[in-house]
Amino acid sequence: MDQRSAEPVRLVIWDLDETFWKGTLTEGGITFSPENRDVVIALAERGIISTICSKNDLEPVRDILKQHDVWDYFVFPSVNWEPKGPRLQALIEAIQLRAETVMLIDDNPMNRNEALFFVPGIQVADETVIPGLLSNPLFKGKDDHALTRLQQYKLLDKRKADEIAAGGSNVEFLRSSDIRVQVEHDIEGHIDRVIELINRTNQLNFTKRRLLEDRTAAEAEVRAMAADYDKQCGLIRVRDNYGDYGFCGFFTLKTSVTDRRRLLHYCFSCRILNMGVEAFVYQMLGRPALAVEGEVLSDPVTADAVDWITVVSDNETEEARPKDAPPFFLRGGCELAAVEHYARLVSANVRGEYNFVRNGLDYRINHSLLTRYAIEGLPEGAAQAVYRLGYAPEDFRSALFSDPLPGHWILNLLPDQWVALYRHKETGTLIPFVVAPQRRQPNACELTDAQRRELTDNPAALTALETLAREFSYAGHITGPIFKGNLHTILQAIPEESKIFIILNKQYYGAEDVPETQLPHAVRLNRWTREVAAEYENVRCVLITDFFESVADAQANNHFHRMVYYRLFKHVHATAFGAEPVAAHESGTTWNAAGQSLCPIDGAMTAEPAEALSALGNNAEALSRHEAAVERFPDEFWPNFGLAWVTARHSCAEDTVRIWSDLVSRFPGKLPALEALDSARLAAETRAAEIASSANTR
Repeated sequence: MDQRSAEPVRLVIWDLDETFWKGTLTEGGITFSPENRDVVIALAERGIISTICSKNDLEPVRDILKQHDVWDYFVFPSVNWEPKGPRLQALIEAIQLRAETVMLIDDNPMNRNEALFFVPGIQVADETVIPGLLSNPLFKGKDDHALTRLQQYKLLDKRKADEIAAGGSNVEFLRSSDIRVQVEHDIEGHIDRVIELINRTNQLNFTKRRLLEDRTAAEAEVRAMAADYDKQCGLIRVRDNYGDYGFCGFFTLKTSVTDRRRLLHYCFSCRILNMGVEAFVYQMLGRPALAVEGEVLSDPVTADAVDWITVVSDNETEEARPKDAPPFFLRGGCELAAVEHYARLVSANVRGEYNFVRNGLDYRINHSLLTRYAIEGLPEGAAQAVYRLGYAPEDFRSALFSDPLPGHWILNLLPDQWVALYRHKETGTLIPFVVAPQRRQPNACELTDAQRRELTDNPAALTALETLAREFSYAGHITGPIFKGNLHTILQAIPEESKIFIILNKQYYGAEDVPETQLPHAVRLNRWTREVAAEYENVRCVLITDFFESVADAQANNHFHRMVYYRLFKHVHATAFGAEPVAAHESGTTWNAAGQSLCPIDGAMTAEPAEALSALGNNAEALSRHEAAVERFPDEFWPNFGLAWVTARHSCAEDTVRIWSDLVSRFPGKLPALEALDSARLAAETRAAEIASSANTR
């Protein structure tokens, strides 16, 4: 046995006569070897499986091995008088291992040579190898004192025997087996298994993108991959009527709003070969792009539809993807493309519309204004000028809203927070336009030709910037009335029986939620969204940062750790079906008995409905609620902010300035209060100018 090029052994095939025991059973009896029995047991505790290939009668062999308490440590025993070569070939195929990881131990050189002929690559040795087996590096294995791997192969053994006994159609046998698949998205506690599946599987490893062999480096690579918002990872656990096969598969799916979704890793253990699992999971994932590398034993891309497997929930108490599951409709940015992945695992009907890049220009179709135009159409007379900005007619059409269906709708309006609006000079039509992706948005109408060329050398972008300067004027960020009007139009276009979730944006930059990092535009947009949503019984607002578990989940941009989107979707899914919503974290959403969110801000709980009452005109009750909140939390900022807000709404310009000035004095450095004070002062100055102009006119 040459160990220099041999692979670690995962399966030992034992001959019996003059190998596992002394003597020949049919020629006067044998002398049993307790030492060899102990070797089989020790191998099993290392995760190395044993089987038998012997020319003997089955019943006496089984009686002897049972008598010595070792029969149950063998799987797929082959004991009969047929030639060994074909039996070994069938045995390795049934156990679903590569020949290079299998060793036959047989005292007969003819049997060993026959094995090499029928099973190229198999390792062979005579009985003299046995005493040094446990110290041989090829038999190191890994700790499995629980005998998990042995039990999994016992399941395969029983399953194969029943399949042969049943005869008839293999599909009918599979259908009767009640095969159930569960997806484990949180892979942190199972990184060892992920590495093993990626690096050690071959015959059902369709991508063969190996990790580094250094363990620490491999773990770091897996963690980095699992953190990316656009790489959705999952371990596949398989169970059936015969038992639990454990984590048998792994995938990494690259989600994208610009390209077809594609699988970066797609690999399975051979223990689920011929069950249809790899084809079923591929179909469940929505048939993403899959570039198959090397030789494999099946083709999930061309496989027929698999209808004998069920996806089950985490606790395996219910089907996770029932045939009558309601549809999901999503409109947003790349963050909702991540959410879409999880929606596909619970519903067969998922449709999404996302931002895109065309000719180097960034089009944020989930801006509330563009969504409104997709519902109502562009204002008359403005279309040609808008198209000269690079927009196309199809950008103002929506398959979701052309014939809206009831279901679960998930919306995100992040561009309203940062994308500037431009007003068409002739018609007054407003249009959002991204001047410089990933950069602070300059006023395109003020750029010189040199500044435009410094920003970009893209001809399409230069044409759009020149068109903006010539035919449009800068209108700044969206205002509250315009945004609220857009959102009302959007919500009213969705069937009333739908359940609508609006994702609220992160309200601070960087990783720390402190006063110095607050984003006034985000705070304001989230407030406007809540005010509109409060008027609709079927609308819920969900704050993305409620699903952070640590500072590591936050990033400087608006993309977060992959698990943030998974937690968010679990919350949406549970809430939509009337189940107990996923528990919020310390900084997360708390839900009251009416299903309304209570948003923790600076340690105090401020109920959204108070401001909603004010928005609906019930000012007395709104004022009463805010006063009660301030009485409970007199030194907290947000209750005082709420009281100032509802009071200022019904005060004259001078009193409004005084109200906000007082709040700024009490809570220095709070950006929402400073922003409100600036707005109040501007409104007061505008009002004074209007009065002066009116007096001069008279």
